[in-house]
Amino acid sequence: MSTNRIYLVHGFNVSDGGAGSIGRLAEPLQEAGLKTHPLRYGWWGLLMSRFGNMGLSQAIGDMMDEGDAFVAHSNGCDLVRRLSWMDVPPFSAVLINPALDRDTDFGPRLNQALVMYNR
Repeated sequence: MSTNRIYLVHGFNVSDGGAGSIGRLAEPLQEAGLKTHPLRYGWWGLLMSRFGNMGLSQAIGDMMDEGDAFVAHSNGCDLVRRLSWMDVPPFSAVLINPALDRDTDFGPRLNQALVMYNR
């Protein structure tokens, strides 16, 4: 399966649309010949993440095509987790410092994942 586009998904408490965090990966990915698509959902605190992530994941799922992938940070990883349980095309993801519990289960739509975190 070839990658159609890579969604870059920032975390919560971000006021720059992820430009200073996950967005910094756009240029090297593009230089490698990949299409990136930043998902800027604005500044969300913990309560917005808790109560808004399901709706946001559904909106992201509506945009997905076969072969899409994700690079997500923090709360963006929870959005990816929620997508993995939805009726969306299968996808892969890179999860950076996910805002998830260590024993979190992912659904069948996530083909493969690389999880990176620091202690």
